[in-house]
Amino acid sequence: MHRPLALTLAAVAVILASCAAAAVPAEEPGDGAPIEFDAYPGPTWRDAKGRAVDADTMNLILGHEHCGWQSVGLLHTSWPLGAEGGADAEHRMYVRDPDQVLPPHLVPATLDLAAALPDGARPSGFTAEGLELWLAADVDEFVYLVAGDRTERWPRARELFSCA
Repeated sequence: MHRPLALTLAAVAVILASCAAAAVPAEEPGDGAPIEFDAYPGPTWRDAKGRAVDADTMNLILGHEHCGWQSVGLLHTSWPLGAEGGADAEHRMYVRDPDQVLPPHLVPATLDLAAALPDGARPSGFTAEGLELWLAADVDEFVYLVAGDRTERWPRARELFSCA
């Protein structure tokens, strides 16, 4: 597999988070309370056994304010989900870009801020401060973030990217 950029998830998170931002709630209509999260280091993810997950394995942060990305949520995961992160691990990035500030070629699929879990969806076992990560058959394109009675479908980015 060709990887044009060999960065760990923690390195990507540090690059993206050089500008701190306050929690940014979803302001779009939808059922349930908005999903909120903070700038770097973001919430601590836990596995199904309640153990804290290293940032190289999974992290969720806001984008740079100086790039105009402060409304963008970036979920970085090692793959397969939960595999130990690091420079040699496969990584994925799923994106919440309600204001469509990112170039469309980076995130080709559509964000759904009022999604319903599809048939066959299952909890991944990963949680973070009231958020649950769910997977479905479309995992190569989307993940589902659930907070209470609100569900959002986040598309997968074509590749890892950052703002300088």
